[in-house]
Amino acid sequence: MRCYNCMKELKTESKYCPYCGKESSASNPPHQLAAGTMLNGKYLIGNAIGEGGFGITYVGFDTTLEIKVAVKEFYPTGYANRNNNLSNDVTLNYSAQQNTFQQGKDSFLREARSIAQFSRETGLVGVRDFFTANNTAYIVMDYLDGMNLNRYIYINGTFSINNLIRLMLPLMQSMKKMHAKNVIHRDISPDNIIYVKDGYFVLTDFGAARYYSADQTKTMSVILKSGYAPYEQYGKKGKQGPWTDIYGLCATMYKCITGITPPDVLDRIRADELKPPSELGVAISEEVEKVIMRGLSIYSEQRYQSMPELINAICDAINTDKEKPSITKHCPKSNGTQNKGCQ
Repeated sequence: MRCYNCMKELKTESKYCPYCGKESSASNPPHQLAAGTMLNGKYLIGNAIGEGGFGITYVGFDTTLEIKVAVKEFYPTGYANRNNNLSNDVTLNYSAQQNTFQQGKDSFLREARSIAQFSRETGLVGVRDFFTANNTAYIVMDYLDGMNLNRYIYINGTFSINNLIRLMLPLMQSMKKMHAKNVIHRDISPDNIIYVKDGYFVLTDFGAARYYSADQTKTMSVILKSGYAPYEQYGKKGKQGPWTDIYGLCATMYKCITGITPPDVLDRIRADELKPPSELGVAISEEVEKVIMRGLSIYSEQRYQSMPELINAICDAINTDKEKPSITKHCPKSNGTQNKGCQ
């Protein structure tokens, strides 16, 4: 028997888990998978740890490898239905929704394939398995012990710019490799970056990820998160690429150091009231501030066009700073070499 919250093995039955202190029993409501369900012959499902418009994420346990995992289920609100007292199978509210549901499920599995190739990257969530069951689809991912940046800021306050850059640079390196494979995330925000307790950032939720090409002619679906979506994402024919992720990343950095979500880009077109962090009382050098603000340019051609370009700009800005903050050890350009932080 295991606790359905932390998935630790319980030696004796008890209401509260001796490891996590929470009630060890199942608590999933009827529309979610019943805790205790076994998926694909080896994944024990615990209680839900997150739910959004397109899916439910559960804590799980890989009984083969004996490790804790996260299991994401395709479950689009408004389309899917379930009563786990009767069955774990997902049903549709209306038969006319079948084609739309199938397209969504196919897209969900494409997400798994998109990120599975980057499973060894520290800054990107690792995918261990994906499959279909219960008339829907599942992705098994590494379990990340931490909290997203929105929650972290709410509990602990903002980051110093030096600490933020130290944490962001390895993530940027992982994104550089992702972009080199022509994959863009398209939904970067504080909700989708986890601050892992071991002390690093991990980018999650690749549900909006797509392949892009320099001569892009295909339309892309409209994915919007106010304050973090750039202008080109507001239309299906907007040309998207690494510069799209750069906007979301710089908007996230802005939130991390100011505690304020940038204004929606459409509002900025009418009247750009985005204030530089220094005007909000943030201790930041002029050079680093310019980098973040350029990454937040309304029009894509005015932003950095690639992740290496952004990384180099940040490293140059740090090395120009007369105060030489501790982060310079990640960007030692002054001696003519580059370590992992600035490649």
